[in-house]
Amino acid sequence: NFRCCNTFLVSSSAVGQDFQENMLGIYIKIFDEGRHDDGENWLVSDNIDQWRHGIESPNLAREVRQDEDGNNVACKEEFCGNRCVTQVNRNRVPFTVWTKLHRNWGWVRDTKLRVQCYDEKKASECCTSLRIRSSGLTSAFHYNKLGVYNVAINFQNRNLTENERFVFNHENGRYMLYFWDWGPNAGMNWMISEDYLDNERSLESLNIEEFPEHSVCVEDIHRIGPFRVWNTADRAWQTDWNLRVECYNKTLDCCDKVGVRSTQTALFVQPDLLGEYSFYTGFNGRSVYKHSDEDFYLYFRDWGTGQGENWVIGANYTSKEVLVSSPNLEHYADNTCVTDTSKISLIHPFLVKSSEEWLEDRTLKIECVQFFDPNNRRLAEFLEDRRRFENDENVVHNI
Repeated sequence: NFRCCNTFLVSSSAVGQDFQENMLGIYIKIFDEGRHDDGENWLVSDNIDQWRHGIESPNLAREVRQDEDGNNVACKEEFCGNRCVTQVNRNRVPFTVWTKLHRNWGWVRDTKLRVQCYDEKKASECCTSLRIRSSGLTSAFHYNKLGVYNVAINFQNRNLTENERFVFNHENGRYMLYFWDWGPNAGMNWMISEDYLDNERSLESLNIEEFPEHSVCVEDIHRIGPFRVWNTADRAWQTDWNLRVECYNKTLDCCDKVGVRSTQTALFVQPDLLGEYSFYTGFNGRSVYKHSDEDFYLYFRDWGTGQGENWVIGANYTSKEVLVSSPNLEHYADNTCVTDTSKISLIHPFLVKSSEEWLEDRTLKIECVQFFDPNNRRLAEFLEDRRRFENDENVVHNI
C-alpha cells in the first residue's frame, strides 16, 4: 500500500546549495503529469511546460528491481524512482545540477542532494524548547552538554533551521543541537557540537535515514532508538540508553500536594499507599512526592529509551521496585506533572501490584490537593537551591 508523498523536501549541502539554492526547499503536489517515452527524469524548473531546468534526476526509463527469483525486471511499482521522486536516491545514482562550470557542459553530479518525504504539519508542532537529561554515560563524559536547549535565532530574527529542522542553542550559549545529513544512503543524525555547520560531534542519534516520519522533530528520536555518546576515556562511541531529549516548558509548574484515590483494586490490595503526598525533592526532571504518613514515594521512573516512562509509587524513589504504576507515558507529551496521568488513565488504567500479579485499577486517580504549599519546608529549600545552582538536570518547579 505504498503511496507517493504529496509533500517532500529537496535539500543539498553541496553543488545544489552553491548553484541552485533557490530551487531547494519544500514542494507540494498539485497534479499528476504524464510520462515520456524518450527518457524519464524528475526535473526542477520554474515552468513545467519547458525543458529548461536547474536540477534533474538520472534517467529512470530503464529502472529495474529484483523479483522474488533474483532477476532484474522493469520497475513499475510506487516504490520505484520513476513513480515516486522520493525513491530516486535509493538507486544510488545522484541528481545532477546545472552550474556555471564548463565541465560536463555545465551539469555536475550532486552526491548530497536528497529528496525526502516531509510532514509540514508535524514540523509546525515541533518543540522549540528542549531538555536533555541523562543518568548514564553522558552525565559521566559530557555533563556540560545536558540541560535546556532553545531554538536559535538567525540574523533576520527568525527561528534558525537547517534542512528544514530547528537548530537549538544550549542555554549556556556554547553547544548546539542540530540535524546533519551525510548524503543519500550515507545517513542522517541529530547531533550536538559547538557549530551546527560542523560534524565534529560528541553526541549523536542513531541513523534516522530510513525513518523520515520521525526525523522532523528531535523529540521523536526515541521512537527509533537511543543516542550514542563519545567515550573520551576509551575513545569510542557507546550507547547511552538513559539519555532523554524531551520538550520543556520553563513556565510550567506542578501541584505541590496531591491525593491518590481509589475505590477498587488499590483500596483492597495496597490500601496504605492511598492518601496525600507532598513535594519532597526532584528526580528525572519531575517532582518526587512523599506520603504524609507512610514511607512511600510517588515519582517519575524513566526506564530508558524504548523501555518506557511511568509515574510510580514505591518505598524508595531511587529503586526500581514499584507497587503502583501508571500506563507507559514514553511517547505521551503531557507527562511532566503527575496530575496529567488522569487524561490517559481513562483509556489505559493504573496497575497495582498484588502478592501474585499486577492488577488493573480503573478507579485509581491522582488529583491536585494544594497547588501552592507555602508551608512545605523541603520545597522552599529545593527552590532556594535552584536559585543558586540553576541545575536543569533536577529542575522541577520553575521560578
